Parts: sequence; structure tokens; C-alpha cells
Amino acid sequence: MFKQKGHFIISSNKLCKTPLNYQDEIKDFLFQIKIPAKYKKTIRNELKEIGITFEKLFMEKNTAHQKLIDNINKVVFSQFTF
Repeated sequence: MFKQKGHFIISSNKLCKTPLNYQDEIKDFLFQIKIPAKYKKTIRNELKEIGITFEKLFMEKNTAHQKLIDNINKVVFSQFTF
């Protein structure tokens, strides 16, 4: 299982010990992009101007969205007994 800012990718049991970049089904969809530090502030500002913010990309960072997520989880997980 691989975690990136709270989002999980879970492989099948057959592949669970194989890094994602070595899995044939996935490796062609993974890219690593390095952005030089001097450009990051400009990029963040440009994204903010068009309405793309951290809070919009990660729903759990928005209080109203987190309440919705919590309510959904209560309903879903109340159906199971552990």
C-alpha cells in the first residue's frame, strides 16, 4: 500500500511487495516531475488565480467537505460490525 497525502493505492496480493514503478499495469502512468524552487511561488499564484487551491484538490482540507466525508463514513461503517 502506498500513501500520498492521504490517498492510497492498494495493489493485489500478487503485486503488493512490488513497487508501483515496477508494475507493468501502472508504470506507464507514473511520472516524476521536479519543479525548481524558484518557479513554485509563481506556479502557486497562477493556479490560485484560476481557482485551483490546495483545499479544492484535497477535499478533507475543507471543513464543510470533511463534515460530509465524516457523515458518509458514519453511514457506511455503521453497517458493519467488527
